[in-house]
Amino acid sequence: MGQRGSSHSFGTARQTNSHNVAEKTWGEMKKLLTGETGLQPTEQRLLFRGKERENGDYLDMCE
Repeated sequence: MGQRGSSHSFGTARQTNSHNVAEKTWGEMKKLLTGETGLQPTEQRLLFRGKERENGDYLDMCE
């Protein structure tokens, strides 16, 4: 695992499933990315349109 303050880029994550994106939160997205990145959700920062998103925010509600 990287040191605190280090930055890692894993590209664009895409997942196809039958679940409605309106029901998904950024925290759930972090859980999905754990297997891909090897980072625990508490070690991840997800940015969308230049802003860090909170775990409880819904994906479809972000501007």
